[in-house]
Amino acid sequence: MLPRMKLRLLLSFSLLFIFGCMCCCGGGSVPDEVSEEISEEIGEEIAEKWLEAISGEDFDYEVEEGSISMENPDGGSVVMSVDEVPEDFPLPVYEPATVTMSSHIEHQGQVSMMLAFTTPDSPSEVADFYEKALEKEGLGKPSRMTTTTAGNTVEILIVEEDDVTWSVTATIENGETVGSIMIIPKP
Repeated sequence: MLPRMKLRLLLSFSLLFIFGCMCCCGGGSVPDEVSEEISEEIGEEIAEKWLEAISGEDFDYEVEEGSISMENPDGGSVVMSVDEVPEDFPLPVYEPATVTMSSHIEHQGQVSMMLAFTTPDSPSEVADFYEKALEKEGLGKPSRMTTTTAGNTVEILIVEEDDVTWSVTATIENGETVGSIMIIPKP
C-alpha cells in the first residue's frame, strides 16, 4: 500500500482527472440528456475501478450536478466541485475571480483542500493579495518565489506549519491568470 501522503495526492489528482472526464464526456449526435446520463455512468464506473485499484479500498459515491462526493468505509471522504468554494475554506477568494474547481478531502482526521480559479489580473497581483491574506490568517509571511516557465511568470507562495503546508500558485495560461490554493496536512 502507498504511504498516506502519496495516496492522498494520487487520489486528489486522480479524482481531478475523473471529475474532468465526467464533466467533459459526451457530445456527438446523441441527445444531451442521454449523453449526460451515459457520461455520468461511465465516469462513476471509471472512478470506482480506478480508486479501488490504486487504494485497495471501496468507495461510495454521490454525484450531483457540478459535484461528486465519495466516502470510504473508514470514514474518509472526498468532495469535488465545479464553481463552488468549500464552506470551511479558510482563505478569501481572490476578486475578481471565477472558481473553476475545488476539493475537500478528509482522511484519518486530517483535512486537505484545493481551490482553483481564473482571473484577468496578473500573477503578481494574486500573489500580493494572498501574501496579505496568509499573514492575516496568522500564518506569518510566506516564502515567495517568482520564476518564468515557457515565457510566463509563475508566482509561488508557501507557508510551512508543523502539521500543514499552505501553497498558492499563479501563472498565465491562454491569456488569463490561473491560480490555485492547496492546504495539505503533513503525514
